[in-house]
Amino acid sequence: LARRNGCRVIEEGAHDGHTGAVDGGRRVLAREGAVGILTMPGDIPLVTATEIGEVVAAHDLAGGFTIVPAHDRQGSNAVACSPPEAVPLSFGSDSFYPHLEVARGVGIEPRVLEFAGIASDVDTAEDVDRLLRHDPGRRSRAARLLEDMEWTARCPAAVDAGAGA
Repeated sequence: LARRNGCRVIEEGAHDGHTGAVDGGRRVLAREGAVGILTMPGDIPLVTATEIGEVVAAHDLAGGFTIVPAHDRQGSNAVACSPPEAVPLSFGSDSFYPHLEVARGVGIEPRVLEFAGIASDVDTAEDVDRLLRHDPGRRSRAARLLEDMEWTARCPAAVDAGAGA
């Protein structure tokens, strides 16, 4: 799918989990002389091009670390790093504050940005319910897929996305 849409696929680290895949891509890009990277997970369906553009615009390519936390301030949903391997990364359910500490530990003061779309990841049933509440018009493909899967009918704790949204 990526190649069909004109994207380059980097397979280094692809079988080593989220952190391994990001590190593999960072190693390849660093070898090729890239000045920086931006990484985001695939479970942020409400992200917008404007938000991505603002992260890129705010990032210091001369030597910076820019991060956007998940809604619960646990995960790291967008990380820009220049040069690509300047700050060791380790993703998981509790990566945001450790990433700040590691960046400071290598002498880079992190820039923290807040964006609702980037922050809205989907890790739990509660996250799915929140997605449906914040996307009542079913604008995102993820919300439409959940509707097709009859999420609200199958899950008794699911939020009625049409009420109070």
